[in-house]
Amino acid sequence: MNRGDQPLTLDGIYPLPDPLTSLESYQRHSHLDLPLRARVDLLRERDRLRLRLLLEEAPDPWLLERMQRLTENLDGTRGPRHG
Repeated sequence: MNRGDQPLTLDGIYPLPDPLTSLESYQRHSHLDLPLRARVDLLRERDRLRLRLLLEEAPDPWLLERMQRLTENLDGTRGPRHG
């Protein structure tokens, strides 16, 4: 993540998606990507998101929603688990 002397930013830890830039970003913003991803990828994303939430003074509401959706997918309470 941190390259050379560049400072680590919150977006470097866990970027917010811009749904207007690509289909992939739209799917991520809408949480449509979660049921398609492997469990290990969901766990990695959850850990990066946790770190950002720990460091963020006023988190974007999308980040909290994303954590809820990640947790639901990992717990199997919403959609199938893959991986």
